[in-house]
Amino acid sequence: MSNREEHVDVEQLMEQIRRQILEKRAAAGDEAAARVPVGGKRFPPELYDHLYQAGLGYNQLLVDPVIKESRLPLLGPLLNRVRRALHLLVIYYVNRLAERQQTVNLHLLRALSVLTEELEREQDRRA
Repeated sequence: MSNREEHVDVEQLMEQIRRQILEKRAAAGDEAAARVPVGGKRFPPELYDHLYQAGLGYNQLLVDPVIKESRLPLLGPLLNRVRRALHLLVIYYVNRLAERQQTVNLHLLRALSVLTEELEREQDRRA
């Protein structure tokens, strides 16, 4: 590194990028994005990375139907309709469960975010 080159703090740069991404998501109505801390001094950077990743993926649970079509000449269309109806019924219940899990994930993410922020403030008060 030459004398003119500046030292780049990768963690600080990542914090800025994460903050910008979460601000855009919060502006678009993402509930968790507005509350996720992306950096601090008390905890290792990995904690903030995990909180960030959880903020991005807490609601990625819904399942889409994937149905393999039968090619049987006479029974194929009937079998496809029955298979599709059963598959959609199962997906309906799986997605209901996923929505509940999404709510739990959101509350856990909020709780961890509040706890992390409060511990950061406590350390700032002591310093």
